[in-house]
Amino acid sequence: MDDAITSARATEWARLAAEQLQKALPDLVVSKMAKSLRAGRVLIDWHQNHERKTTVAPYSLRGRERPTVAAPRTWAELQEPGIRHLELHEVLERLADGRDPMSELYPVALATAVGAPDVLPQLRPRPAPIVVRTKPRSLNPRAATELSTALPAGLSGPVAVELARAEEQVPGPHALPGNCLYELKFDGFRVAVAIGNGHTRLWSKNGSDLTTRFPEIAAAATAVVPGGTILDGEAVIWQDERLDFDLLQRRFAGGPARIAQQARDHPASYVVFDLLALEGQDLRGRPLRERRAVLEALARGWAPPLQLSPITDNVDLAKQWMIDYRQAGIEGLVIKGAGTRYEPNLRRWIKVKSRESQELLIGAVTGTIAQPTAIIGGLYQNGHLKMIGRSVALSTAQARSLATVLTPAGPNHPWPDSIVATRFGSSRDRVLITKVDPAVVAEVTADTALQGGSLRHPVRFIRHRPDLTADDLTADDLTADDLTADDLTPNET
Repeated sequence: MDDAITSARATEWARLAAEQLQKALPDLVVSKMAKSLRAGRVLIDWHQNHERKTTVAPYSLRGRERPTVAAPRTWAELQEPGIRHLELHEVLERLADGRDPMSELYPVALATAVGAPDVLPQLRPRPAPIVVRTKPRSLNPRAATELSTALPAGLSGPVAVELARAEEQVPGPHALPGNCLYELKFDGFRVAVAIGNGHTRLWSKNGSDLTTRFPEIAAAATAVVPGGTILDGEAVIWQDERLDFDLLQRRFAGGPARIAQQARDHPASYVVFDLLALEGQDLRGRPLRERRAVLEALARGWAPPLQLSPITDNVDLAKQWMIDYRQAGIEGLVIKGAGTRYEPNLRRWIKVKSRESQELLIGAVTGTIAQPTAIIGGLYQNGHLKMIGRSVALSTAQARSLATVLTPAGPNHPWPDSIVATRFGSSRDRVLITKVDPAVVAEVTADTALQGGSLRHPVRFIRHRPDLTADDLTADDLTADDLTADDLTPNET
């Protein structure tokens, strides 16, 4: 047995070892604590050998004559008077009884970030800013050879994807075949990436070829994903600590030079959540739990802009995600059966959107004041009434209630007489609105999707608020720009 050494000697030895590792692997290892040096590298924290350091891993025995256990504790336990350290036999009894506060972390599958060291690092309540790296890995000879691998029959493109149906409540863990798996619903473009048959193609769910619109994703997939493989996921762009749908839409305006500039200024990320084929083998007939396991193995070693989407089978954790990541633009959850096969064009999955109550001024309605069919909401910013969002159809009871409080607009109402009818329709396809005096406050629920400072998806009217006035509301939280009638495009896609 080696002779005992002091903590100072252990620290010095660890420091030398860390520095030698950094010299040997400068692109992978760093021995200094500075955050500016640690991006994309492994920190060898040699400071932990100091005599006053007590850091240990969860469930480690502490170095004492009668060792206790560094056992994870619940928040409720921490509030109990007289709480003490637990001994080994007590911890084993807790685990046997299923009392493991860390168990909810085990189902979470995280990989290297897409557009960041981690898009959602450690699933913290407030996500860290994403630093996007767009330069893909060098195309190695193996990847170049495999690019010619044939895709399975029927998957050469466009690639048909499975869809989700909307529901109001998050289903319980046993609601779908094989039990439920919960994923985050990202606010982006649904994209299937097919690598094989001599090229890489990005397909939208409507069958459009998006390869030239997201060159950084295509290049990264070509470099690291074997031929004959098809991925299913979401293309997203992160800006100012939030998913930015506006920047995604800009990829559809302009030629190659402009798109290349956008890719440099605002790189896209690709969050992968399913695997349809691998090296020429069609996996759609396999249950999701098997496809996911293969996908996780494939994703080991991925780097930006490719990332594996988080997933959990813990319904309580999934519901917490909806709260924690709402500010980041996460729209809610997608729920899938672990025992289900991949069924293109069918709505076997479930999507539940995260909605939050807020107030808007009713500046107009569709229909008439006596029989409104939907509300057009706005907020004042810098003295100007800005359009913010449109509601889904009102119920008969809601329409009757509003008819009693709405009054016609005066001559100086700033809004036009019509707005575009659909988000992706022609600007000539418009719907007439009836302008009203913007004095009635409406309580609505809205999801997280913003575009140009407006709510991209329809809101849901709850009630009017006679206790509030325009002076109680502000547009600051939505950072509304100067919107025109063409900016307010109400239909959800």
